[in-house]
Amino acid sequence: MEISIESANAMVNAYFPGLIGVEFTETAPGRSVCRATVNTKMHNPGGILHGGVPYTLADTGMAIALMQMLDEGQRLSTLEIKMTYFKPVVEGDIICTTTVVNKGKRIAFLESEVTDGARIVAKATGTYYIA
Repeated sequence: MEISIESANAMVNAYFPGLIGVEFTETAPGRSVCRATVNTKMHNPGGILHGGVPYTLADTGMAIALMQMLDEGQRLSTLEIKMTYFKPVVEGDIICTTTVVNKGKRIAFLESEVTDGARIVAKATGTYYIA
């Protein structure tokens, strides 16, 4: 089932990702691009972006990319996500591009790359269960 950008944004705005302003700019089966604008309320006590923000972009981007590949009535659940952080972020937009690497009958594997527009700031791999 394809999910339009408008539908994806309505979905995430109704739940936790909406609290940090996650917004989709691209959706397609097996792919998504979302973003958030960093503000000081997203910082950790050290004054840089809290790791939960790029993690949320990756998890949300993975869900939207994979949902579009599911059959009617199927659901998904995150099994695990491995996130590696490379660069600190203090301000500006962060953009998360996600692709489905492999989708089986019950397990899917995805990758996300988070950038600040110029630099890769984090990468994630995720495994999802399909029911």
